[in-house]
Amino acid sequence: MPVYEYGCPNCQKRRSIFFRSQAAVEPDPACPGCGGRGMTKLISRVAVAQSEGTRLDELADGGTFGDLDEEDPRSVARWAGKLGSRLGDDLGADLSSVIEEMEAGAGAQAGGDPAEDWSPGMY
Repeated sequence: MPVYEYGCPNCQKRRSIFFRSQAAVEPDPACPGCGGRGMTKLISRVAVAQSEGTRLDELADGGTFGDLDEEDPRSVARWAGKLGSRLGDDLGADLSSVIEEMEAGAGAQAGGDPAEDWSPGMY
């Protein structure tokens, strides 16, 4: 059961079209959104599943987070975001908002130290 990605020249949208079998694939399908023809076949995105061991091995590689500057709150925020996404964990709304503030430099611009704003009951 193939699913193909197409770009519609009329509505400028990327569309995924499902066909029940390889024999059912149309050479010029209509856009599901606007009904237009002349869609261009696109290369679909792919996801590669990795075991937890492989992900942890990649994190152990020293070059993965080589740009970390512990003195820069923005750098620490980027590091925390990368680490969370690499581990596949949801950071939670509270921690995500703190990371966004740190990346924006809110603590540094206000003249405060973001580490001082943290309290044990915060999370």
